[in-house]
Amino acid sequence: MKKRLSHIDLAKGLCIILVVYGHAAVHYKGYPVWDNFLGITNPVIWSFAMPMFFIISGCFQRTRLENPDISNKDYFVRATRSLLLPFYSLSFVYLLVNLTLGRFTHAPSLGQMLYALVLEQSNGKLLPSGVLWFLFTLYSIQILTFLHIRVLKLNILYLIVVAIILKSDLNIFSTYHYFAFHKISIYFIYYVLGYHFSTLIREKPFQGKKDLLILFGLYIVTFGSQFVADYHGLLLWVSKASLAMGLPGIFFSLFFLGVCYLVTQNYSQVRLTKILIYYGTYSIIVYVFHMPTFTVFKNLSPLVIQNPNYLSFLSIFIPGITLPFIYGKILSLNKTAYKLLIGRTP
Repeated sequence: MKKRLSHIDLAKGLCIILVVYGHAAVHYKGYPVWDNFLGITNPVIWSFAMPMFFIISGCFQRTRLENPDISNKDYFVRATRSLLLPFYSLSFVYLLVNLTLGRFTHAPSLGQMLYALVLEQSNGKLLPSGVLWFLFTLYSIQILTFLHIRVLKLNILYLIVVAIILKSDLNIFSTYHYFAFHKISIYFIYYVLGYHFSTLIREKPFQGKKDLLILFGLYIVTFGSQFVADYHGLLLWVSKASLAMGLPGIFFSLFFLGVCYLVTQNYSQVRLTKILIYYGTYSIIVYVFHMPTFTVFKNLSPLVIQNPNYLSFLSIFIPGITLPFIYGKILSLNKTAYKLLIGRTP
């Protein structure tokens, strides 16, 4: 069994909790709780949470592609089993649930869901479960990188240039959901940079106080510039350039990984650290099962809490970060079903 890296699992654990928080918060748009708090925290979370997952995925992609013991066929089969198969198997399960409980889930029509599964795999509004776009997008990016490195045998720097173009305003097709092109254009840059800086991320990320302060400062500048760019010409240029290259997500991810490295070096035996590492180890379970949990508890919440507030937000957020582990435990009793839906062995 391969050795896990604690700082990576800690980073994933914190990020998956923030992702669940962000998804729960969106359910309260238009209510005072959103205007007063959730709407302020969400942009910060999304500036780095999903980029972090793609950076980490790219980091570990390199170790697989550079492993001579993994043939091209084996690599393709592994990627398909771990990502593409769960995307469609989970989508099929959620499709059936939506058809059965459509009155409660407010799901798209059968035709819309099938259309999304065939052509618009990143269209969260039409998929049986909107969060599953991540699996198809990551699979597509892995295959593109595999073709570039293993088949064409090109330098990763060429792929970085392509990723920057895809994310920039030069990409006139960036709003298209066909075959997840929209999401690929957003997250490809994080993936290839994770690939390129794999050794740094895995073995010894930035951890000095000076380095961390610089990274955090760069994040504040690049992320914050977009909110005042309309009033300052220089900041407008900084904002466009930084967002086009995904700099806020890159800077904060590196800062975040450095902090997680320090925590695991000094506080690895603290119970909270262990819990968060556990979340990171099984982050995929939380990711694929938290949204259906929201659906159930959002329908139950009004029965207890009449007016949407922070307490009603917690009534879907807390089940969203806890109950998926129960679903995963039950699912693990059947190894075949677990591999089919999760893409790995229990």
